Amino acid sequence: MLAWWMLLPTLLAMMVALVLPGFMWLRAGGRSSLVAIGAAPAFTFGLVTALSVAYPALDIEWEPSTALPVLGLSAIGGAAAWALSFFHRSNGGFSLRGVPLREAIGVRVPIGGAQAAVRASTWGAILVGFLVAAWPLLTGADPANPVQQWDPTFHQNGVHAILYGKDASPFGGLHELYGGRSVYYPTGWHAFVALFARYDSVVQTANVSSLALMAVWVIGLAALVSVLTASRSALLAAPVIGGMLLNMPADALTMYNQWPNSTGTALVPGLAAAAIVVGRRFTTDLRAGDGVRAFMRRIPQAVFLLIGALGLVGAHPSAAFSILALLIAPLLASLASFALRATSAMDEASSPPSRGVPSRSASSRHPSSRCRRRRSRRWVPTGATAATGARPSPTHSCPTRPSRARRAAPTGPSFSCCSLLRASPRPRACTRSGVGPTPSSAPPNRPDSRRKRTKTRGPRPRPTRKRRCPCRAGRSSPT
Repeated sequence: MLAWWMLLPTLLAMMVALVLPGFMWLRAGGRSSLVAIGAAPAFTFGLVTALSVAYPALDIEWEPSTALPVLGLSAIGGAAAWALSFFHRSNGGFSLRGVPLREAIGVRVPIGGAQAAVRASTWGAILVGFLVAAWPLLTGADPANPVQQWDPTFHQNGVHAILYGKDASPFGGLHELYGGRSVYYPTGWHAFVALFARYDSVVQTANVSSLALMAVWVIGLAALVSVLTASRSALLAAPVIGGMLLNMPADALTMYNQWPNSTGTALVPGLAAAAIVVGRRFTTDLRAGDGVRAFMRRIPQAVFLLIGALGLVGAHPSAAFSILALLIAPLLASLASFALRATSAMDEASSPPSRGVPSRSASSRHPSSRCRRRRSRRWVPTGATAATGARPSPTHSCPTRPSRARRAAPTGPSFSCCSLLRASPRPRACTRSGVGPTPSSAPPNRPDSRRKRTKTRGPRPRPTRKRRCPCRAGRSSPT
């Protein structure tokens, strides 16, 4: 156990290199730190894969002094993008409007006690899941001993080949293991481990990478569950159950140490969570009618996902098929939904609605063009309803029968039952079943029959959750 504690700085350095370069970029366009941390390692492996292919063409050797600065610049650029994004959201734009910078940015509202408890419990469950996954390796293995399997031996020799040859390209970087032939082999894991290993510490660094991948695995599972469900029980159970699985991480990172395949598998949940979040926001923008602006708004996040997908391919190509199999069903469902909406919109555009009756798509489908009931109990006609002057559909209309004053009232930007009844010279009482009696309809010999009937009525029942006419709450006897 003491030998593992001596390698703790290496583990921390790996986690920093895995998280920081991508976390800042995704955090600039998102609000969830858990999803950003879960998806950031895929972004880092994407950068490592791109650099490992570009460096041999530029005659640059693969060393920590040439690769780690690029990762650091990526983290700095992401931090700047995050700061600018936060300033734009807080200030309503990039202009200071003559006020100091600190005042323009404002003070971030601290999270409440409930939110702090939720975050603490989530990360506590992640820590438990990591310890469950790493405990067999920490207690039953010496980090200086190589795993006695054929696959780990090959990959450790691949790290040695990169350290000696200074070439981490997947197109020939491991040529020494193939008799000098340049063949394709995914070298994402080998290139990453070579940044933290020396000639005499390849075995220890490779074993420490197993711990780093276990942490990436449980964090990615927690991030994926957090975007799939709002259940707190599921979110707390996901990392713990993920750490107890036999195939991954017990078999893949403890017994056989299939590092490239395990790396690709560990990166899938976090990147899938980020893809789901981006897809939902993009769908929301399209349904809101943003059009081209929706595409432009999601370009930075789409670039992040593409680099993350490159990281999956660079780690192990099978991971790309895994995330495709995971996301193909919701992707096809979204495309089918958009196709149906587009077809329905084209059909309704080709056949205009009847006079005075708004179309279904114009009145009830789109949130910006249908009649909506506000908290102030007012009807707000927008879109086609305001343009044509038509009344709301029966499913959205007031349960009262339209009176003569309402039919004669001019069409304005907004109207309500109460305002129109007040505009009438002799307002009528609105009841649940229809229009009640008025003083004009009372018998001649009993002019105050309505007032007497109101006095003899018992106390009003307490309001229920059923929708009631907005005029009933503010009804008063006529003066």
